[in-house]
Amino acid sequence: MDPLFPVAARVSGDGHLVIGDCDTTELAERFGTPLIVYDRPSIEVRIAAYTRAIPPARVYYACKAFC
Repeated sequence: MDPLFPVAARVSGDGHLVIGDCDTTELAERFGTPLIVYDRPSIEVRIAAYTRAIPPARVYYACKAFC
């Protein structure tokens, strides 16, 4: 899958984008759009990469910063 997608992203058998175990079509129907879905494993993978690149480092991420 394209590296821009979250780590846990996949396309389901019916063609829906699924992030983690969440079908984004169902999320959009339930909560409306636009909708931002955060994928914790993706955030953790990127934080780990930063901390390896600049040790000793502590990385803090505020989800609101993305919006």
